[in-house]
Amino acid sequence: MAEEHVMVLRWSGSATQAGDFLKVATEHGATVTEEIEGNEIHLEFSMTSNDLQALRDSVDALLLAFTTVEDSLS
Repeated sequence: MAEEHVMVLRWSGSATQAGDFLKVATEHGATVTEEIEGNEIHLEFSMTSNDLQALRDSVDALLLAFTTVEDSLS
Protein backbone atom coordinates (compact mmCIF):
# COMPACT_ATOMS: atom_id res chain seq x y z
CA MET A 1 0.00 0.00 0.00
CA ALA A 2 1.35 3.42 -0.95
CA GLU A 3 1.72 6.18 1.57
CA GLU A 4 -0.73 9.05 1.51
CA HIS A 5 -0.10 12.34 3.26
CA VAL A 6 -2.90 14.83 3.86
CA MET A 7 -2.96 18.43 5.06
CA VAL A 8 -6.22 19.99 6.25
CA LEU A 9 -6.58 23.66 7.15
CA ARG A 10 -9.76 25.30 8.39
CA TRP A 11 -10.56 29.00 8.11
CA SER A 12 -13.59 31.03 9.21
CA GLY A 13 -14.46 34.59 8.34
CA SER A 14 -16.67 36.83 6.27
CA ALA A 15 -17.95 35.76 2.88
CA THR A 16 -16.28 38.83 1.37
CA GLN A 17 -12.83 37.66 2.44
CA ALA A 18 -13.50 34.04 1.58
CA GLY A 19 -13.51 34.68 -2.16
CA ASP A 20 -9.83 35.64 -2.21
CA PHE A 21 -8.85 32.56 -0.18
CA LEU A 22 -10.94 30.31 -2.43
CA LYS A 23 -9.30 31.69 -5.57
CA VAL A 24 -5.78 31.22 -4.23
CA ALA A 25 -6.51 27.72 -2.94
CA THR A 26 -7.90 26.65 -6.30
CA GLU A 27 -4.85 28.05 -8.10
CA HIS A 28 -2.63 25.94 -5.82
CA GLY A 29 -4.59 22.72 -6.35
CA ALA A 30 -6.24 22.54 -2.93
CA THR A 31 -9.62 20.92 -2.50
CA VAL A 32 -12.05 23.28 -0.78
CA THR A 33 -15.29 22.62 1.05
CA GLU A 34 -17.40 25.42 2.43
CA GLU A 35 -20.17 25.83 4.95
CA ILE A 36 -22.15 29.02 5.48
CA GLU A 37 -23.61 30.02 8.85
CA GLY A 38 -25.36 33.37 8.73
CA ASN A 39 -22.79 36.03 7.80
CA GLU A 40 -19.85 33.73 8.41
CA ILE A 41 -18.31 31.17 6.10
CA HIS A 42 -16.19 28.20 7.14
CA LEU A 43 -13.69 26.89 4.61
CA GLU A 44 -11.74 23.65 4.78
CA PHE A 45 -8.72 23.35 2.50
CA SER A 46 -7.06 20.01 1.89
CA MET A 47 -4.09 18.81 -0.09
CA THR A 48 -2.99 15.21 -0.61
CA SER A 49 0.18 13.65 -1.95
CA ASN A 50 1.97 10.31 -1.98
CA ASP A 51 5.24 12.16 -1.43
CA LEU A 52 5.69 14.00 1.86
CA GLN A 53 8.23 16.50 0.52
CA ALA A 54 5.98 17.34 -2.43
CA LEU A 55 3.11 17.94 -0.02
CA ARG A 56 5.28 20.14 2.19
CA ASP A 57 6.33 22.21 -0.82
CA SER A 58 2.72 22.61 -1.98
CA VAL A 59 1.51 23.53 1.51
CA ASP A 60 4.33 26.06 1.94
CA ALA A 61 3.40 27.72 -1.35
CA LEU A 62 -0.28 27.78 -0.37
CA LEU A 63 0.42 29.30 3.05
CA LEU A 64 2.64 31.95 1.49
CA ALA A 65 -0.16 32.83 -0.92
CA PHE A 66 -2.63 32.96 1.97
CA THR A 67 -0.30 35.38 3.78
CA THR A 68 -0.32 37.65 0.73
CA VAL A 69 -4.13 37.56 0.68
CA GLU A 70 -4.31 38.25 4.41
CA ASP A 71 -1.90 41.19 4.12
CA SER A 72 -3.97 42.70 1.31
CA LEU A 73 -7.12 42.55 3.45
CA SER A 74 -5.56 44.51 6.33
